[in-house]
Amino acid sequence: YSTEDFWPGAMKAVTWEGVTYGIPTNNETMAFIWNADIFKRAGLDPDKAPATWDDVVKYSKQIHDKLGIAGYGLVARKNAGNTPYRFMPQLWAYGGGVFDEATANPTYEEVKLDSPQSKAALQASYDMYVRDKSVPVSALTNQQADNQPLFLAGQLGMMISHPSDYDVMLDLQKKATGADKDKAQTVIDNMRY
Repeated sequence: YSTEDFWPGAMKAVTWEGVTYGIPTNNETMAFIWNADIFKRAGLDPDKAPATWDDVVKYSKQIHDKLGIAGYGLVARKNAGNTPYRFMPQLWAYGGGVFDEATANPTYEEVKLDSPQSKAALQASYDMYVRDKSVPVSALTNQQADNQPLFLAGQLGMMISHPSDYDVMLDLQKKATGADKDKAQTVIDNMRY
């Protein structure tokens, strides 16, 4: 193989001091999805995603306060593989990181997890869970798979999603019956990303 066959950012993650120590096999694109109908009923623009993570916190609270459902699908389960995948975009958006991995030329030598920006990202999650109670009560024990049925049932306003989540939700919608099937179809029709 040639290292040129891989995305440069992924190769940097497996290279140290010019030596390649692995093959990047799992480079994922995550999507932020929301339910336009829930946004509309909560008084938010149904066709406009939150622009910042501070907006996510605000929207999550507004959805919860107006509709009594979870606004954002926080995944914070200890030792769960998909927890970092959902938290890292939030961490980077605040300008934080575990190391300097989100910079143009990362060295992976500078620890940034204790930076004010990283702490702000964690504070946003804390605020949604503790202060606002606008995320699923199970956020500390769930995985992303637990958010899919909530989203499909119209009980969750927005979440970070893996591309495969859409297929999973379509499969769940096909298996639903009666009013649940109609509700699931409405959610699929109102899904935005």
